[in-house]
Amino acid sequence: MSDQTVQNYNTLINKWSPIVYLHPEEKYFPCSIDWLNANSVLIDHNTQPPTIIQPVSNTALYNVSSKYNFERRVSGDIVQSFTSELYPGQIPINQVPIYALVRELNDKLYITYVFFYAKNGEYSILGLSNAGQHPADIEHITVELNSDGSQLLRVLYSAHAPKDARWIKAENVPMEDGKIVVYSAVNGHGLYPSEGTVFRLFGLTNDYTEKGTKWEPRPILVFLKDSPYFNVETMGWTVYNSRLGGTTEKGDASGITGFADKSWVKNIDELDENWYKPPTIFSKRVSTILIQIKDLIVFTIVYFIILGLLKVVDQYVIKKNVGTYDLRDHLTTIIIVYVLYQIYKIGGGMLIKKFAPT
Repeated sequence: MSDQTVQNYNTLINKWSPIVYLHPEEKYFPCSIDWLNANSVLIDHNTQPPTIIQPVSNTALYNVSSKYNFERRVSGDIVQSFTSELYPGQIPINQVPIYALVRELNDKLYITYVFFYAKNGEYSILGLSNAGQHPADIEHITVELNSDGSQLLRVLYSAHAPKDARWIKAENVPMEDGKIVVYSAVNGHGLYPSEGTVFRLFGLTNDYTEKGTKWEPRPILVFLKDSPYFNVETMGWTVYNSRLGGTTEKGDASGITGFADKSWVKNIDELDENWYKPPTIFSKRVSTILIQIKDLIVFTIVYFIILGLLKVVDQYVIKKNVGTYDLRDHLTTIIIVYVLYQIYKIGGGMLIKKFAPT
């Protein structure tokens, strides 16, 4: 690779750098690696006493990774820790960059744009409880170009599990002022090509995207450690393969695995579009109607089940004549439905908090 190639890469990452729309209700904004490092502490519990470095430098992240032969260490014995004060992210957002990794494969160029957050926020499960939150978050999109980078072919929008991602062909990629448009889901930061409600897990844990804060990040070109252009002082974070986020306590694995552990860093994202099973994105209006229909159907089913049970009790237990139900009987049924819903809500919320994975 020549210096001219690096210059060309810088030109390309600026040309295809996206516009990101954050949700109007977003609470956890993006941040830069430098900001995260400056406000973090790196602790290695494998030494006695534990080795503590604060603030964290890229060189320190490289050295601790090199010390253990760049092995995956995610049990919480090594942690880059930061406090909850960082969770809201870096403000002002217009100073926050993204990171661009360029790779060549099969006569095509792939630019992976990487987004960092200090917090992956909660999402609602059945409206009962919140789950899925954890310190730190790393998201990405991958842009597929022709061999010289002049033509956009596809964009991969990643979201949560690998199979939730989707490749969008160039003609269907939303553009604004010649730039790729990306919508970031509220709190969880899954990335999508449009606004709306993303029905995940049969509508149990939906993502919501909407055009709120506009973020036009400046891309920073990075290389992996096997490249001659790898710079320890600025790119040391790319080799870190231990816990990111969490407390300084030994064994705290509440944070996420480091950048180097991501499958799309080790290899480019799966290129076969048929491999993915992305959730459906409904418009806000359609999703509102669907949710209302679902709620009405559920209420109707539950209502008539309870009404039928009350009739059975009247006929076979109380042994009174069962005729047409009057207003009092229907009010009784509604009260029972409400009480059962509260039991479901409280009990379900407790179960979710106890067993839902983060």
